Amino acid sequence: MVSRQSTEEHLRESESSSKVKKGLAHECDVSAFFHKRGIPLLVCSNFLRKRSMGQLDVCTVINGKIVVAECKFGDQLPNTHQRKRLIKSCHFLGSLFDLPVKLEVVNGFAKSFESA
Repeated sequence: MVSRQSTEEHLRESESSSKVKKGLAHECDVSAFFHKRGIPLLVCSNFLRKRSMGQLDVCTVINGKIVVAECKFGDQLPNTHQRKRLIKSCHFLGSLFDLPVKLEVVNGFAKSFESA
């Protein structure tokens, strides 16, 4: 006999797994969309983390501008700490490549929240 608690735990894990899969699929779609329009820019997550900067979901150079896309599934937005780390990453990349940087949150509504 399966206990009610283990059934509820299994359902929570299943829902969480489903959200992760949907989120990864969303990130792949966003990556393909941006990378078709420009030159992909790959930045090492460890390099950024060691310098207290935010890791980047998608980064592409489009028409002389670096576009950083933060992928969120649904209508989520980055929390304050994540936003600060992402902006720090954008400032770093802009100064390194001497290019303007645009930071966008891409979700169901494709919200843009900051130009760095």
